[in-house]
Parts: sequence; structure tokens; C-alpha cells
Amino acid sequence: MEKYFLCTNNNNQRISLKGMAVVCHMYYVDTVENYFDYLRSIPEEVALFIVTSDYRIKEFLEERLYRELDVLIKPTNRGRDISTLLIESRKIITKYEYLCFIHDKKPIAEYLSNDTDLWIENLWKNMIGDYQYIHNVRAFFDNNSQCGLLIPPQRFGKYFHDWEYSEWSEGDYQEIVKLMKTIGCEVEIAKDSEPISLGTTFWCRTKALKKLFNIDWEYDDFPEEPLQYDGTLNHAVERCFPYIVKEEGYETYVVVNNDYLPNILSHTREYGHNAYQLLLRTFGLRTVADMINANRLLKKVEVAQEDGKGVVLFGAGVEGLYCLRFLRSNGIEPDFFLESKIVCKKTVEGVEVRDFKLEKCNLDNTIIIITPYSAIHKDSITELLNSNGSFKYYYWRELRQ
Repeated sequence: MEKYFLCTNNNNQRISLKGMAVVCHMYYVDTVENYFDYLRSIPEEVALFIVTSDYRIKEFLEERLYRELDVLIKPTNRGRDISTLLIESRKIITKYEYLCFIHDKKPIAEYLSNDTDLWIENLWKNMIGDYQYIHNVRAFFDNNSQCGLLIPPQRFGKYFHDWEYSEWSEGDYQEIVKLMKTIGCEVEIAKDSEPISLGTTFWCRTKALKKLFNIDWEYDDFPEEPLQYDGTLNHAVERCFPYIVKEEGYETYVVVNNDYLPNILSHTREYGHNAYQLLLRTFGLRTVADMINANRLLKKVEVAQEDGKGVVLFGAGVEGLYCLRFLRSNGIEPDFFLESKIVCKKTVEGVEVRDFKLEKCNLDNTIIIITPYSAIHKDSITELLNSNGSFKYYYWRELRQ
């Protein structure tokens, strides 16, 4: 279970920010000015370092940002933001107790523009916020000695698929295992676990990540462009921070700017609602419990099906429809529906609806799934079945529990 820190832009407490630094990797010349409001809101007491491989960015910042900063020129962009962190930041990190690492972004395709804008807002608003925000971040570190890392919440967008990450890809898993061995980190990483951090943006106690910075990294250690989709040192580093922090005895928190929280709630509700409707229409999954227990539910149906040759659904209403969709989505096609009263429907999504009184003699070697939820309907169907023979039947509601 993730731990959260809801951080506010308010609260007028002023505490010492001594020992804090922000390191920002910048690559895109045409978007530099987009980050000025955030950079200017960083209190002067916090050291600000901009690392870039482009002299135009250095000149632009020094002329127009109007605040004290150090702009460092890296010899190459090989390794992108990760080489900035592991090579250039290594020269800085030992001087500071708390470090924020952040970077610019740009959509890789036009259709990702809106999603990328949301991601940039996620990273910068939850890491930098405004002037007061960083004071509150420092206060959290001061008051929570077990906290070693603050990361932004999971990104969202219409085309991003972070919710898909329920386990590691083979390439990324092999790379992070290799990285952990290289830096001497022995924390176990289960292959079927969900990667915790994505985006290489965080606040940390520098001593909590010391193992990562003890290595004398070189630019040749990083992959050349074009960077492949996964399975590189860059991808491993992006995902390694919480594990290194854990090895050092610290915990990771997800920090959320309270001004950003409405974004999470509104988009999560929108995407969740759309996904929910799709699951309902396609797979007949009505509740969160159905989604969580889908595999177990299928196993129950398969075990029940071993008692007979066919499956018949008693009840052609809404619950019967959802039961049909679930079974179909898992390769089980019911023979037909049964109704105990006058049959008004001839078919439900292509499956015939039949009258129980006319079919009760043709139900040998079948299992019957009673689909209605209400106790009245369920009990009346059960009584009808018991009084007309010896049928194998199951309750849909109980199968789903």
C-alpha cells in the first residue's frame, strides 16, 4: 500500500531550507520558458542547478530567469536525464542533505500533446509547486525521519498505459536486477510486482540514495540514441529509487500538491467510468470485486461445469445478460436461457430463451446457473427446480463472491 503526503501551497511557516538543492535537466530549447514560473518560485535559499548540453539554454536562462543559479554544460546528451543525475549531479549531491531532481519533457507525437502537458504539470506541480510548497516539503522531511524519498503520483492520460504495469517487462526486470547487483543493493524485487516509480523526478534525502552515487558512472555506460522502448540502464534507474531507499532503511511517499488533487480525482473518475462501462458491456463485470475476483470466478464456473456437459442460465434479465457476457469472454457459450413465466424475449444477444416447463425434461447433464439477485426470485426458482427434478444448479451471486 502506497503512503501519501498531501502537501499544501499554503501555510505561512518559514523554516530553514539550508542544505537543499534542485537539479534540473533541460534539453528542449523551445520549451525552456514554459518552466520559468516554477523555477522562479524556488526560494533563493535553495541552490538551483540547471544541467544542459545546449549553450543556447544556458544563455537564455542566464539572461532571462532573473534569479541566482548555476548552469552546467554536459559534454553530450547521451543518457539523457539519467546521465545528468548519475554523472553531473554526483558532483553536487555530497554538498546537500536534500535534493530534488526534475527535468523537461516534450511529446514524442502530436496526439500525445495533451497527455504530456498533464504529465509535465504532474511532475513540476508536485515537486516544485510554489514558494511556500518547498518549505512544506522540508517540514515533512524534518518531521518524518523515516521518509527517504518523495515521488509524484502516477501519471495519467488518454494514451498512457501506466495502469497496465502490474508486473515487470522481461527487459526492464533483467536490467534492474543487473543494476542492483552493480551498486550492491540486496533488496528483493519480485518480477510479478508493479514498478513503483516512473519519470525520474523526486525529492530525496541524499544519503538514502548513496549507493547509486557511489558508482563512478561514465557516459559510455548509457545507451546510444535512438533509445529503445525498454530494457536499458535508463529504464532500470528510472525504477530503482524506492528499492535503494528501502535498502537504506527509509520509506517512499507519494507527494501530492493539494492544488493538483482535483486533477487526479476528475481524470481518475473519467477514465475509471469509461473503463468500467467497457468491462460491463464486454465482460459482464459489474463491481470492483468482480474485477478483482474474475480469475477465481472463472475457476468456480469451470469446476461447476465439470459436473455436466452444458451450461444453462436461469433468468434472462440484466444479471443473466452480464453472466452471459462473462462466460462468453472466457470461451464458455451457454446452451440457452430459461424463464419460469411467459417468455417475452426470444433471444438475448443471440442465445435462445426457453420456457422451463417445456425444457425441464431436457436438462440432463447440464448445470444451471441461477442469475437473479433478489431473494424472492432466487428462492422461487430454487423451489421450482427442487420440485421438478434433481438438477445441478448454482447461484450466480454466490459464484461471484
